[in-house]
Amino acid sequence: MNIDFHTPKHEVHSWIINYVKDQLVQLHQKDKSMSKAEVFFREENPEDGGHKICEIALAIFGDSVFLSRGSDSFEKASRLLMDAVKKRLDEHTKLRNEPPDLITSTVKV
Repeated sequence: MNIDFHTPKHEVHSWIINYVKDQLVQLHQKDKSMSKAEVFFREENPEDGGHKICEIALAIFGDSVFLSRGSDSFEKASRLLMDAVKKRLDEHTKLRNEPPDLITSTVKV
């Protein structure tokens, strides 16, 4: 699994990046369908103290998933985001394991 981080210069603590990386690795070990993750940390209105935003783009079993969470700190935003990622992966796994609504066949009986 590839994990890429995009951060503003020296504004995100390394332990926050390590937390997100460890969470993604644990999720990948649980569900191997994740192949790539791009994590973006950014700040809106930095001159006013700013609103910290953490976003993630995931490639999951041929699908693309984009999630974004914001808060007053990168720590809170990353924790909220990882909770959302876990819920989304659970939903994706549940949908993938369900049988299809309609089974079609070209074989005539």
